[in-house]
Amino acid sequence: MAAIRLSTQKLLLNQKSRILYHCTALSPRNKPLGGSSPQHSDDVRKFWYCGLQPVRFLSESALYVNRSVESRTPTVNVALNLAEKLQNLGELKTNVAVRNIAKMEIEELVEDYKGLMKLKLNKKKLEEERKNIASMMAALSKVKETEDVKRSKELLKTRGKSLRQHLKTLNADFNILEETVIMRSLKLPNVLHRDTPTDEVKILRETVPEKGLADFAQIDHMVAGEQHNWIKFSNIGPGAYFLLGPLAWSERHLINHFSENLIENGFQMMICPEIFKAVVVEGCGVDITDAGKIYTLENNEETMKIEHICHFIGVSPMSFAAFWTRMTVDCETTPQTYFTIGKCYHPVVSSCANMGLYHTSQTTKCEVCSVCHDDTMADNQFHQFLTMIWNFYSDLNLPVRLVLLPASQLHVSESKKAVIEMWAPSQQQYLTVASVYLTGTYIGERLMISSSSTQDKVVHVVHADLLDVSRMLAFLMEHRKIGENELLQLPRLRLDAISELIP
Repeated sequence: MAAIRLSTQKLLLNQKSRILYHCTALSPRNKPLGGSSPQHSDDVRKFWYCGLQPVRFLSESALYVNRSVESRTPTVNVALNLAEKLQNLGELKTNVAVRNIAKMEIEELVEDYKGLMKLKLNKKKLEEERKNIASMMAALSKVKETEDVKRSKELLKTRGKSLRQHLKTLNADFNILEETVIMRSLKLPNVLHRDTPTDEVKILRETVPEKGLADFAQIDHMVAGEQHNWIKFSNIGPGAYFLLGPLAWSERHLINHFSENLIENGFQMMICPEIFKAVVVEGCGVDITDAGKIYTLENNEETMKIEHICHFIGVSPMSFAAFWTRMTVDCETTPQTYFTIGKCYHPVVSSCANMGLYHTSQTTKCEVCSVCHDDTMADNQFHQFLTMIWNFYSDLNLPVRLVLLPASQLHVSESKKAVIEMWAPSQQQYLTVASVYLTGTYIGERLMISSSSTQDKVVHVVHADLLDVSRMLAFLMEHRKIGENELLQLPRLRLDAISELIP
């Protein structure tokens, strides 16, 4: 039977703890339920009879598996810390509001969580009573059999059967409500850093050109590239291209330069896969159901488990997260810093399809990542990465600026993000060329990445996109920095004393 995905829209909890789900939406690829008899498959929840009609549940998360599904086991145990998050309810609501996150039902989550805690307490009381009954039955079996003893045994057996049935019903209700709470909790955004602006972009630094930005010759790298036979754009789709001649040599020059400089500065190089399991992708905060954000490998198995679905992404935060998942990292005294260089793949947005190398479905990227013991170490790494890439791009003597993004422009996994933007003459606007961002404990909590000091200490993670080769080549062409017979002299990447780029 085809897997059926239903979206839960409403949950009502009455005094008897009976749960009613109102399910309305079917995904386009799914089919209506066939027949009326309850059936169970790997991906499909049991039918829960709630007084009206049988309802089928299907988890849309690779991070969470409902405990009622015996054929699946979770890859990770997510540390939601929900009690702590809901304790600061005003801060959470402000976080959601300034990020402009729609359909985040905070009040319903709070009510569901309270209901879940009540059910948990009731479960605990009933389980303790069952243990007491078992102890009393054991004690009675050791005494002489009398009429009073027989009567006591019968009463205990009757109470035990009643408790077993009550617990069965309670566990069913608990499992359903737990899934609702956890699925909503997984969509909560990361806590905002104190430096993150709440309303608008904050420009921290900029290099001022001798002439105004509007005076730069509006050279289009796509036109110039085809005229010089340096770029060949393919007709197989937007963003498909080949680099020729000086551009191909410049691509190799940039890759070698960044690789050599990072190794000299003590970064460890990682050779990473390009395909990732759904649990890693979702662990980094990416919506694995959004086809507009990531490529998903097609699979013909209708009942394939969601945690086995794979995504074609390449160089990304997942490159490092996949390596560290369920790992204890020795970062108590010094941070662990790594870098990777390789291909990156993402769908091209239709509005950007005609921007040439500025927006391509495939590019070469250089990313660095640091795993830190605490937030102080992570802040230091953030400033160190930011200083390193700002010095590099500002030394190119091109119009660039350093910008601190507001909360509304952050990904749900990010708590703070600074980007370096370069002026694109053909587009008459600044476009991002590099970035540094903090994810704090967000990824570590979801993927069980801990510090060596203690298993309960979740690591803090810092990421930096140092280089997007295709976009960088477009900038250099439009600023006349690429010649026919010579390579551009690139500044060195330096880990000098950290300058106060963010006041």
